[in-house]
Amino acid sequence: MHALEVLGRVLVLLGDLLLREGGRLVVWWGVLTLLGAATYPLVFPLCRRLGDRGWGVARATGPFLGAYGAWLLSSLKLLPFASACWVSAAVLVGLGVWRGRGMRDELLRTLRRRRALFLTEEGVLLFAGGAWALLRSFRPDILDLEKFMDFGFVNAALKAVSMPPVDMWQAGSGINYYYFGHVTAAFVTRLSGIAPERAYNLMLATLCALACMVPLALVYSLVRRLRGQNFRNALVAGFLAASLVALGGNLHGFLYGYALPLAKQAGLYSGEVKAYWYPDATRFIGYFPPTNDKTIHEFPLYSFVVSDLHGHVLAIPLVLALVSLAWCLVPRFRRPLSRTWRDLLPRGWPELLPGLLLGILFMTNAWDYPIYWGLLCWTAFLLPLRNLSGKELAARFVAAARWGLLALGVSQIVLLPFTLHFSSIAKGIGVAKDHTPLWQLGVLWGGPALWALVLGGFLFLEGRRRRREGIPTRLSEPDRFGLLLFAYGAFLVLVPELVYLRDIYENGYARANTMFKFTYQAFILLALGSAYAAGRVLSSLERPLVRIPGLMAGALLLAMPLFYPPLAVSGGYAPPARGDYRGLDGLAFLKAKDAGDYAAALWLRDREPRQVAILEAYGDSYSDHGRISMATGLPTVQGWYVHEWLWRGDPQVPRDREGEVRRVYESPGSPEARKVLDRYGIRYIVVGEIERKKFPTLDEAGLEALGKQVFSSGKTRIIQVEGR
Repeated sequence: MHALEVLGRVLVLLGDLLLREGGRLVVWWGVLTLLGAATYPLVFPLCRRLGDRGWGVARATGPFLGAYGAWLLSSLKLLPFASACWVSAAVLVGLGVWRGRGMRDELLRTLRRRRALFLTEEGVLLFAGGAWALLRSFRPDILDLEKFMDFGFVNAALKAVSMPPVDMWQAGSGINYYYFGHVTAAFVTRLSGIAPERAYNLMLATLCALACMVPLALVYSLVRRLRGQNFRNALVAGFLAASLVALGGNLHGFLYGYALPLAKQAGLYSGEVKAYWYPDATRFIGYFPPTNDKTIHEFPLYSFVVSDLHGHVLAIPLVLALVSLAWCLVPRFRRPLSRTWRDLLPRGWPELLPGLLLGILFMTNAWDYPIYWGLLCWTAFLLPLRNLSGKELAARFVAAARWGLLALGVSQIVLLPFTLHFSSIAKGIGVAKDHTPLWQLGVLWGGPALWALVLGGFLFLEGRRRRREGIPTRLSEPDRFGLLLFAYGAFLVLVPELVYLRDIYENGYARANTMFKFTYQAFILLALGSAYAAGRVLSSLERPLVRIPGLMAGALLLAMPLFYPPLAVSGGYAPPARGDYRGLDGLAFLKAKDAGDYAAALWLRDREPRQVAILEAYGDSYSDHGRISMATGLPTVQGWYVHEWLWRGDPQVPRDREGEVRRVYESPGSPEARKVLDRYGIRYIVVGEIERKKFPTLDEAGLEALGKQVFSSGKTRIIQVEGR
């Protein structure tokens, strides 16, 4: 297809998107902007090292802080979640106005002096978010993989009275998973008034946009702080960070999607070359060649393409904000400590913020909690370090310990209502028996490794030059932070080579979850480090004979990770064609599959404002079972088997419940069936094609005798149990 034709069709589809969804897009953006603006005065005093003084951090954390207030009010049973959303939003806006009044002149002065950066960041946010919303409009379905689970969590939060929400696939039990990111999505959905099936896709677009904006602000600030660096150089480095974090991949796409096919055509490679499938970049170790060590090594762009609203994806704005805050805190890390106990106490609100965000991060994706607590501690220890004398090391260790303990203590208080209702799904730590071949590590991590070597070599040669000229050779703080990002990212890659966290996935998949969670964060940190290294080195090359080859080599090295997006997007979404526009309705697929089920889901969702129990067919994970509970947030007795096994830690729990569900559908008049209805307080029983296939001896007459039919559409019926 000709490029101009593709562009023309994209513009037509963009017009359709704006025409049909423009109002919702404006409302969604307005809510997020209000939350970010309210948070800005709260983070402003702590973010003076950032070029935007924390605007990106405020954008990233505002929805989470507002959602935390609503979550806390409902956790303490002071307000139902629906009301708590409005109260929390009002309190956050009030705090922002109150804090902003005291620094109004400084805020306005910052906006005036740095308006080019602010406009650039907002432009990136709008462009990235709009582009991803447009892409999702080609395939908006909340279908396949684990989207049922993620959407069910959001709907459960929207229906919940108190926290934790009742598990939509385990009536009578709270969600035993890291669900706070879904609460945040529900919080913004509630404030915007947008239907959840559209808000799901808008949240994905928001995450992609923030994954561009926050890295841009951070790396821009690091490069701008270097001596002799101008606005243009720093902004280019910021754009590199946005591209590598949100849109980059590993070298798998470049090597297997482009290099090997070209080599095959040129007769330089005689091996087999298969059509490229973009998930292979995340399922490489243990699959090519096949071994008994199946692993997962995903990264943000892959997550955006497959569009599961998982905890590790929802946590991306938080982790980027915490990395930014670690950099911003360096001046406070340098403060000397006296020997009094008062030094362990916080010195104002800004010092509580890292602990607050760490607590929220645990509830969003607990794996990230120790990772970014560790990064905070290492930054507090290494960045202010001036020499390696024993006295200096001891002083810096004490200061870092103080910050670590403060963040740890605050975070534990913040997440206490969560941990009171949460049972860990981990089974301990195991020693890794399998290890990744070096050549596969090179395919996955060769790009950042090369940039680390480039930065290290550049700093070494620059140090030699400075010593010859009699200039002090101490590394600048941005350089040290860049090296720390590389070192810590490499450490995260190394962890699953040594140990793994044990769970239900042992045989052949022992390292999978640990590698997944650790290397996901490694990718983000190494992408930030690579962007900084590129900006630092390429903008410092002065002589033309060095600068031109350096720019060419750097462009090639930067381009290799960016060969992956065309492969992934074309593999996950059909090329745009006239008539492909489907909008952002994520439940439209259900209407196409079974209009009766779709109508039943909407009827139940609109009829019941809270989480009353329903009954529908259970089924295997990654199937269409649990479709009504997923779409409404109303809990059924048993949903996806393997997921409930993981969350409950015992396969017998879902097995027992499956027997209870079968008993009601096949023997509704039995005393045992009546006990099941009473035990879970079931108000509605769904009878559709899925139930009829699941239970061949289903007794529809007996089910109707339990109450009365209150809804019918197509082949789907809903029976309300008598007395409920």
